[in-house]
Parts: sequence; C-alpha cells; structure tokens
Amino acid sequence: MRHLMVLLATLLLLPVAADARPGDLDGRFGMRGRALISLPETSTHARDLLVQPDGRLLVTGTGRQSWVVSRLRANGSPDAGFGKRGRVRLPMRFSGAEPQGVALLPDGRILVGGTRAPDGNDEAFVVVRLLANGRLDPTWGDGGRSVHEMPGRVFFGGMAVQPDGGVAVAMSVHDTDQRFVVARLAPDGRRDGGFGADRIYLDPEPGSANAILSRPDGSLLVAGTMGPFDGPVREVVVSLAATGGLDPSWGTGGRFTGPAGSFAYGILPATGGGTVVMDNLPTQPSALWLDADGRRRENWGLDGRASLRLPGGALPTGNAALDASGRLYVTGVRYYDNRRAETTGAIPGLLRLSADGVLERGFGRDGFAVVPPTRRTLHAYPSAVAVGQGDRVYLAASGSDRLQGFREDFGYTHALVARLKGWDEIVELYGVSVAPGSRRLTARVACNAATKPCRVRVDVLDRRGRRLGRARRSLKDYASVNVGLRRRARPGERLTLRLQASDPEGRSDSVTGHVRVPSRRGRS
Repeated sequence: MRHLMVLLATLLLLPVAADARPGDLDGRFGMRGRALISLPETSTHARDLLVQPDGRLLVTGTGRQSWVVSRLRANGSPDAGFGKRGRVRLPMRFSGAEPQGVALLPDGRILVGGTRAPDGNDEAFVVVRLLANGRLDPTWGDGGRSVHEMPGRVFFGGMAVQPDGGVAVAMSVHDTDQRFVVARLAPDGRRDGGFGADRIYLDPEPGSANAILSRPDGSLLVAGTMGPFDGPVREVVVSLAATGGLDPSWGTGGRFTGPAGSFAYGILPATGGGTVVMDNLPTQPSALWLDADGRRRENWGLDGRASLRLPGGALPTGNAALDASGRLYVTGVRYYDNRRAETTGAIPGLLRLSADGVLERGFGRDGFAVVPPTRRTLHAYPSAVAVGQGDRVYLAASGSDRLQGFREDFGYTHALVARLKGWDEIVELYGVSVAPGSRRLTARVACNAATKPCRVRVDVLDRRGRRLGRARRSLKDYASVNVGLRRRARPGERLTLRLQASDPEGRSDSVTGHVRVPSRRGRS
C-alpha cells in the first residue's frame, strides 16, 4: 500500500518584519526603502517633492545649468512614460538656475517654478508647465515657459495654483533693499494685469515673501518676514484677496505678526480652514497653528505654537507636511564626524508631531526617524517631505557617495528619495500552506492590534498574473484565511499572494508574498 506524505509549503521570505514600527524604512519601495536619481554631471541636487493622487512621485532637482524633473512609480522605479526614462531636463543656459517648487494641476499637467539669471545683476522668476508625459505645454507662456525679469536679485519663495488655473508666486526681490513681492500669472502664463498694483502685490515695508498658499476661494496666504535686509525682522503672514488686495477680515487688518527676531519660511493648509506656519523664534525653531480667522489655536502645542527641539543633537531643517489626521512631519538632520579621517557626514530624517502639536517619541527612535547611510549615500541633506495615500511618508534629500572633508566642500552626486512608514502595519502575512494537487490555499494572517478590526482581501495569482482564487474576511486578530483555487495546485509551481487590507479609519495596507508548491514525495 502506498502512503502519500503531503508536504506543506511555507512563505520563503516575509515582506514585512515582525518588529516594524512607524518611522522605519518601507522595504517595499525602491531598494530597501530608497530610490536614487543620478545625473551624468558631478553635482545633482534634490529640491522639491510631490506625491500624485495615483501614488507616483515628482522630484525636482538641478543639474549643470538646467532644471531636472524626475517621476517615479509608486514602487520607486523610474516612470518610463515620463520624458526620457522617467526624467525631463530643462536647459536654462545660465548658471545658478534652480527649481524651487512643483505643483500639479487637476488634469495632470505639472508646474515647476524657480529662478534664473539671464544677464547682469537682474534675475527672473520662471514657471514651466509640462504635460502629463513630461513634454513642454505649448499653450503656456512662450512654448511652455513663462519668464519674468525683475529689477534685482530674485529669491523664489513658492507658488500656489488657484482655482481658475492661475498661479500666484511669492518671492523677495533685492535691489537697494529686500522687497516682499507676490505676482500672479494668468492661466495661459502671462502676467495678470488685474492682480494688485502694477500686476504685483508689493508690500510697502521691506521684507521677503518665503511661502504661499491658495485657498478654495482663490484668496492667498503669504508667509515671510518684515524688516530691512540688515536690520531687525519679524515674521508675518499676509492674507490677500484673489484680486491682490489685503483682506482686513483676517488676523489684524489682514496680517498676523510674530515677535521681534522671528521669521516664517513655510505654510501648510490644515483642517478646518486653518494653516500651519513653519517659523523660527530667536531661541528655537517652531511651528505655529493659525485658525481660519488668523488667530492662534490655543489647544495646539503651547498656546498655538509647538517647539521643534530634537533629541540626540538632531537639527530640524524646516521642510514640513501634514497628513490627513493632522500630524506634522518635519525634516531634520543629524551629523556624524570621523575625526581620524577629518570628514563629516549628514543623516537625514523626520520628526513627527501629533495632531495636538506634541512630539511623538514613538516615531522612529526617540522621536526622530532617520534614513541610515549606505555605501552609495554616505552623506545626505534633506530638502523636502510629502505624505501620500495610506500615510506613506516620503523624504527627498541631496546625497553624496563620499563624506565632506573638514577643509573642503563637495558636490552632491544624486538625489535620494526614501519612503518611511507613517503607520502601524495593518496586516501581516506570517505563512502560507498549500498541498500539491489541492484546490485550497491557506494564508496565516494577523491584524495589527492597534488598528483592528480590519478587512482583508487575499488574491492568489499564477506566474502569468492570472487570478486563481480570492477570499475576503474581517479579522480581529490572528487567523487562517482559506482561499479556494479554480484548479489544482501544480507541483513545483510558483504562486503569488497579494493582500489588501483596510481599517475603520480608512487607512490601507498591502503585502505581497510568494510561495512554491512542493513536489510530490512518497514512499511505499
């Protein structure tokens, strides 16, 4: 009599570590949580980062006398349908050209803004519009570029897309002193003559416009400083109507003014029509929450202001993003020295504040989540942060494959994009069992205790991607999910499992694993 011994297959490699925690690198993105963007030049910088609704990433940077826009797919690989191998190069023909901001229109077209120095001491601000495939949009400006010279050196603060498709640009212009300037471009890229006086908003006091935000009604909030270039300054947030005039109903006569010695450099939309302003006080970096009427929110941080002091000698660098639940992510850096080799390196990272403005010590290690150095990236300085669907957090940095000497400077060799886990894992896949010849596969699945109950869908695919079976189940804890197969499992074949999970808060998670069905073995 022949007795058949059925061997059960188990998952060869678990895609999610059991001890994963918020702030860890997400190994399902790029190469172990990182994606590198390199250019043939010796110097490559990352400047800004944007997550599209479909999960793809836009990264702006600089090359030699050019702007560079790269697009990555949701898994971190280059998007071959964008430009040339996922990258668009925009020659500027002048040194010092830098893209400082990127924005996305509802129809998928892309705006990139920055500065260039055309001749002499005067500079220009430039806004380029690309089609979704990366080509220049011929209906914008002059062949896709809108270039506007200014009477002095231009520092690009930011840009905001308004409901009608127009673009408002914040900047400071330095001639005899620094000027707080906001300009508006019409939907076709021309300067809007109906905005402000002489087509711009120019504050009568010296200052600098460092960040801008468009509200649903087309009005604007602009954050920056007031005061002379070489004198005492203080932060200011200005509310402008869509036509460019001050909105006296907001704040105090259309303004919020901070203490002496402070300055604002960033502004983010928050829940309830409020805003979060990134600023520096004379003694520390901080974040400020203003309600829809321009008043400080008393129950956030300490009287509307949260300190950004970091543990372990880490320094905040100020780029920030809010997630859907109101948590604030802020970029930071931690330096390390090799005294023997007389070199130093920088490790980029993120801190996270809770929805009530308190540092979350459970994010990363002691409140600061880092992107550890590798052989390819020994030194990296953060430049942007963005939050995508499912609280996936992306950090962009300028990276180098060598350390900085104490007595010399160096150029960056690539742009680094890392994805960190901003969430507790919703679902984990611990193992799979399937017998050769069986029409049933069993997946051992656990729902995270912090997010239970969760709904899980398990798909089983063959090597050609055809679905062999599907099962749905609501989990409260650990369970075995049985999936019926359309045909019998073949000895030696490789099957793919895809898990999709969601929790009551609307967060989603996915896990992919592979299993090989064992060959039949038996004895007489």
